[in-house]
Amino acid sequence: MHTTPGAEVTSSTDLASALITVTMRTLESLHATTMQDWRIPRVYAGHEVGADVRADLIFTLGHLADAGVKEIANRPPDAAINHLLENVNGRATHTFFS
Repeated sequence: MHTTPGAEVTSSTDLASALITVTMRTLESLHATTMQDWRIPRVYAGHEVGADVRADLIFTLGHLADAGVKEIANRPPDAAINHLLENVNGRATHTFFS
C-alpha cells in the first residue's frame, strides 16, 4: 500500500501513499524517541510545546486512520487519539482558524 520515499510519483495514488509513508515514519520516530506512549513533552529543543501540538497530532492521526492505517507505533490510530484526547486543554489550544 505505501511506497518507499524517493520512489517515482506518477499519480495521485502514488503521492498519497508516499505522504502516508513519510508521515507514519516521522510519527513512529517521534514516538520512539520524544513522545513515548504518545506523551507530548512540555519542552522540546528548548522551546515550550503548546497545546496546539496535541490538537495537530490528533488531527494527523485521524487522517491516517481515515486513510486506512491500522497501526502506528504498535497502536491503532483511534487508541492513540483517545489517549491524547484525555489531556486536551481547550482554552490553550489554538488552531489554524484562531
